[in-house]
Amino acid sequence: MKIKNLYKQLKELDGMAFQHKFTEIMKKMHGSNFHNTQIYRGDKKVDGVLLEGNTAFAVHAPEVYKDADVLEKLKDDYEGFMEYREKNQWTGISSWIFVIKSKRKGVTANVLDFISEKNGVNGVSTGIMTLTDIKNQVNDWSPQEIPKKLKTEIRSKIIQIRQNAKYLIDDYIENADRLYHSVELEGNAEKRAMLFSNLAGLISDLEQFYYEHLGAFEEIKIAGKVNKIIGMSPIGITFIDLHEGYKKISEVDKKGNYVLLEVCEQLKEAL
Repeated sequence: MKIKNLYKQLKELDGMAFQHKFTEIMKKMHGSNFHNTQIYRGDKKVDGVLLEGNTAFAVHAPEVYKDADVLEKLKDDYEGFMEYREKNQWTGISSWIFVIKSKRKGVTANVLDFISEKNGVNGVSTGIMTLTDIKNQVNDWSPQEIPKKLKTEIRSKIIQIRQNAKYLIDDYIENADRLYHSVELEGNAEKRAMLFSNLAGLISDLEQFYYEHLGAFEEIKIAGKVNKIIGMSPIGITFIDLHEGYKKISEVDKKGNYVLLEVCEQLKEAL
């Protein structure tokens, strides 16, 4: 699901449902750098940790926002967190963020005063994250759409990869038993090596597109398929290892379909 849709869902949730959706968003943005502490035995006043920056998050999403209740929860979470630090737990945390859901913009003076007062105590910075802050982070992270012109170019490249691979696979099927005796084959090994080189060049172009627009490829869920094609590139194929090159691009799945051709077809449809 696109991250902006996750945020739309987040706005409508409260309690643990909000916390789980917040975790899902953070996981999507930060991957393995973000860890949900709820999966462990007791969260110890921390609901999630972002390893990059050593930041801990305490999440509170009341069904009805009441400033006095929120301030009490804030104090309880922060003081509980500090008690654990005194017991030599969470000692690696250098920043503590209170995530609060409120329909109002910003936070109240009471909440800000408490956060400001505690900022820097025992070497731990403190902060607030509101729905607006989450929205801004989501917007900043969200990958740019692949331009239509570039998408057309990528699709064309995939079509060429499939056509080239299909030609080589057909050649392999027809001549598999005689590949080590290239003098018996129509054409020559140098020509076939050139065809492999062309295929490798096409896949290299696709790889460049991929790394330039990685976020967009991941967002439309085709990154895995593109990676599969990149991994099948016959780079470095020469006269000596021509046979191995044919075997590489002729990999079949459990249904007997040629993987490279199938993935190309799926990508063509996705784009």
